[in-house]
Amino acid sequence: MDLAARQRGQAARNGMIREALAGQGDDGRRARQVSHYVFPDLAGAAATDTALKAAVAGYGFSARFTAAGDGLILEHEREVASADFDAEVAALIDVMDQLGWHYDGWDCAVLPAE
Repeated sequence: MDLAARQRGQAARNGMIREALAGQGDDGRRARQVSHYVFPDLAGAAATDTALKAAVAGYGFSARFTAAGDGLILEHEREVASADFDAEVAALIDVMDQLGWHYDGWDCAVLPAE
């Protein structure tokens, strides 16, 4: 699947996650910890985790290995409701693609309206 198709697919998944949040009273506008999951592309040459961390440093992510040690979790604090969030995710997919890594999605805590 090409980059643009993966970005469109993730944008649709972003909308589904926001719908699930809304179903629990969360409009996604409050900042919260967001975790993005990335894994090396086993079919090609993937950049080292050190190179990946350097490439995404400007996004303000902290990074840690997944429990299985087979990927990274990139975490930061932000809202998830805006077009800016969707643009950031699309850019992250592009960066991962360039580094030989696969963007696998994101999750966050539910924060009901105050």
